[in-house]
Amino acid sequence: MEVVTPRPPPFPVTLETDPSTLVGPSPFTATFKVKSSVPIVNGSWNFGDETNKEGSIVTHTYKKVGTFTATALIRSQSGTVARISKVVQVPESLIIGDLTFEGTPKVLGDTIVGEAPLVINITPVTSQPLITFSWDAPNASEVISLDRTLNVTYIKEGEYNVQLIAIDPDNKVLRKRINVSVRPASPVVSFSMDPIAPQAPATVKFDASESFIPSSEDVTGFEWDFGDKSSQTGPIFTGARIEHTFEKSGDYVITVRVKTTSGKEYSHQKTLVVRDPLKLTEIRACFLIQNKKGTIQAGSAVTVDPSCSTGSFQTWNWDFGDGSQSDARMPLPHVYTSSGQYRIVLTATTRDGRKSSSEAIISVLP
Repeated sequence: MEVVTPRPPPFPVTLETDPSTLVGPSPFTATFKVKSSVPIVNGSWNFGDETNKEGSIVTHTYKKVGTFTATALIRSQSGTVARISKVVQVPESLIIGDLTFEGTPKVLGDTIVGEAPLVINITPVTSQPLITFSWDAPNASEVISLDRTLNVTYIKEGEYNVQLIAIDPDNKVLRKRINVSVRPASPVVSFSMDPIAPQAPATVKFDASESFIPSSEDVTGFEWDFGDKSSQTGPIFTGARIEHTFEKSGDYVITVRVKTTSGKEYSHQKTLVVRDPLKLTEIRACFLIQNKKGTIQAGSAVTVDPSCSTGSFQTWNWDFGDGSQSDARMPLPHVYTSSGQYRIVLTATTRDGRKSSSEAIISVLP
């Protein structure tokens, strides 16, 4: 049997359809659009169901079940004729009673709503076995998957639609349309503060460069209000990054306003808490000895108690004057074995390295 290869058209011509997949239950409506780089005079259509139309863009509804070939004879301005065709399948209708969708964003009824850029990643779910799914997503900005899972992105705001095609083993078809409403992206104004908990006086860096303004808006500048009552200059109109010095402690409401060429204004507020300068706590090492008169007999024990010290000390060092030392806060009673005068010195150190000392003289009798 001889295989006949269709002749190429005598001039560049293509046929676009909406939907792009020409499969659907009756009644099934499709739009056919002829595209060519040469001037087109007319198109004569035969839709394969005993109906005809004229034009380069035509819409036709198939009301009967069957497989049809839509054929067009396209006449160019030079008088040449090109023949192009598409196969249209109109099977019996498939009903899926428990059809739902999982993924993001949620499908509410027959509608998806979101802000640009809108990323759709949804998968049909049903308990019916052996169902084959695919998608039509005309005008999607980016297409990753049109198989069972629809994964597409719409960058620009507008109204679109996607269509789910489901086919069972008996070639019955369900075609479900989902409207996609892409809204303008909402502006997001934010800023960072460094440091976030300064001590007065403090110079703080503010950065609002991560703010998002829709591409339809042109930013003219940033207006900063530092809530500093000591400043009478009012808001400062500048760029996204700025520094400001707070001389006094307090709670300051920081406001940035983003100005645009259209006259719109977007703002954001944060509260900056400027703390009082750090005051060093007074420290004083102190100790008491058991014998308030400072005189004991050789061989007797001496007990020292640093409870009268003020401040928060981390380390303690005792020097009993006879070569003996201790690093305990409350050392064990110390015994002097020889007579004489001894200087007891306590040196206490805080966590930040500050030191305080206290001393006392004790006389040891023979």
